[in-house]
This record gives sequence, structure tokens and C-alpha cells, in this order.
Amino acid sequence: MFLKTIKESLIIFERNFLKMMKTPEQLMDTLIFPIVFLLMFTYIFGGAISGSTANYLPIVIPGILVFCVLNTAGASGTNLKEDIETGIFNRFKSMPISRIAPLVGALICDSIRFVISILVTFTLAIIMGFWPSSGFIGILLALIFAVFCGWCISWIFAFIGLIMRTSGSVQGISFVIIMPLMFISNALVPVDTMPKVLEIIAKINPVTHMVSAVKDLFIGSIFSQEIFISLIFMIVVVIVFAPLTLKVYMKKQL
Repeated sequence: MFLKTIKESLIIFERNFLKMMKTPEQLMDTLIFPIVFLLMFTYIFGGAISGSTANYLPIVIPGILVFCVLNTAGASGTNLKEDIETGIFNRFKSMPISRIAPLVGALICDSIRFVISILVTFTLAIIMGFWPSSGFIGILLALIFAVFCGWCISWIFAFIGLIMRTSGSVQGISFVIIMPLMFISNALVPVDTMPKVLEIIAKINPVTHMVSAVKDLFIGSIFSQEIFISLIFMIVVVIVFAPLTLKVYMKKQL
């Protein structure tokens, strides 16, 4: 039964992947926002924050990569809700396949979105002159870490996508969640430059730990405390939200 579910999930993944390739505009929001933020903050605010754009790149690049996975995870919830609204999940329900295969297949496809978004953004970072001191291995580990975090967080937005009534409301809730987490963190500015209250919030913000973990991997510190904290947080997210998401999904499939 388990192998059958995996096989059917991969078939649904292939369907979603082909749909994504035929409608590349689905990737526009997950690509454009990080690129615009990277260019805007680097060339408009970089000199004011760090003295020069070159000094600002090591600060902002890890933050924008984390923004990539958060933004793409939020879009995943919206896309899931849109599929439900179009009735495709009802068609899957009438087919002799595992009930959870459509959901698992959709989340697997989302991992491809994470990879595309991160690779495009990091390529732009290289063009702008950023190159981590850790070299290729550190870069690879940092990008894999970011994709893993994105996949874990996507369970949160998949849950939101299932409980909200419309795809528009999912998009709105995602924006309300992501933006404060991004700006009240070390993703764009050092936290010690913030007012005391915001600094305290930023230091306990999980996004701050994720950004710091990516920074550590870029400098070759692969066993840092920030990486450990981030991985623990991601595991907790999956333990909590994966069962909740599956429970809500299966209830809707009855």
C-alpha cells in the first residue's frame, strides 16, 4: 500500500510539474518578488545600511534566499486552494487512487518551485558579485538547507490552504504571516540596529535563526548552533502540521 501511494503521488507530481511548465506564469510571483527585493534593498538601501553594496551583499543574500522559500511556500498554499476550487481534487477523489496522493504529489512539486526560485535568485547574487567563502560545498549545503526549510514550512501553508474558503484569502493570510517575519528579523538589517522591543522579537523569530544558519553555511560553519535550532524548528513544524493537514484533507475527501 505504501509503495502504491508513493507511485501514485509521483504520477500526480508529474501532472503538476507539466502544468507548471505549460503555465510558467505560476512561477512569476515566486521569482519576481525575491529578485525585486534583492535589487531594491542592495542598490537603494545597501549603502545606507552597510556603507556599500559589496558590504551589504553577505547580509542580504541569505535573507533573500529565506524569503524565497517563505514566499514560495505561501504560494503553494494558494495554488493548492486554487486546485481545490477548480474541482480537480474532486476528480481525483472519484479515481481508484490513494486519497492522500494528490496532496503529497502537490507538495513534492512545490519542492521544484523552491529549487527554481533559489537557483535563479542565487545566480543573480553571483552576477552582483556575491561568492561565499565556504566555496561550492558550503553553497550546496546552504541551498539544500533552504529547500528543506521551504518544504517543511509548506505544510503550514498547505494547512491554511485547506481551512480557508478562497484562494484570495489564503494569499492574504500568507502575506500577513510572511512580511512581519521577514522584516522583524536579521534578513535585511542587523537586529542590533532595531529598537529594543523589536530586537527581542527578532532574536526569537525563527526566520532570524534560518537566515543565520544560511550565513553560517556560507562561511563554512556546518555545525553551528543556528543550524541545529533551525532544524529542530523545522522538524517540529512537520510533526505538528503534517498530521493536521492530512487530517483536514482526509475529512474533506470523505
